[in-house]
Amino acid sequence: MLRPPVVVVLHFRSKTHKRYPLQQVGLITTRLSRLAPLLFLLVFFHLTALAEAPQSAVPGYLVRIDQNKPEEVEAALLRAEAFYLESSPLLSKSPPIALVLHGPEVEIFFRENYKRYKNIVDLAARLTAFQVVDIKICRTRLRFLEQDEASLFPFVGTVAFGPDEIARLTEEEGYVRF
Repeated sequence: MLRPPVVVVLHFRSKTHKRYPLQQVGLITTRLSRLAPLLFLLVFFHLTALAEAPQSAVPGYLVRIDQNKPEEVEAALLRAEAFYLESSPLLSKSPPIALVLHGPEVEIFFRENYKRYKNIVDLAARLTAFQVVDIKICRTRLRFLEQDEASLFPFVGTVAFGPDEIARLTEEEGYVRF
């Protein structure tokens, strides 16, 4: 004797459909339940591909500081921290966010100014340690301010000329603005 098709029921109750068989109400029949694993895999792989697509298309991010103010540097670091907290598995596949400073805001990273900029320096040190950001200071600006590399914190690197490094990262490396 042939058995009727098996129906997967998802706890459905409705007073208006008491008299109709479950198949007529529109619940999932065996034919559709056989396709469910395939549909799940297709959706899963599609979502996985979407999550990884932007990371593979962008080789890196560059923070641009336009106002040359410490508040702008702090805001950029807080954005980088939020980005890290939201997408840390994706960030591990990309290089740290580049932060090239060549204006008066470089004074944040002088050892002598630690008390004044403690919150920003501590945040920057933490993000650098986690390889979320890579901070570079322009040596030309250091000479202009009559400072040397020894006056900087050890987690901060230097580049010969900040605008050239920004151009190299954007034009040659393909970094995009963060």
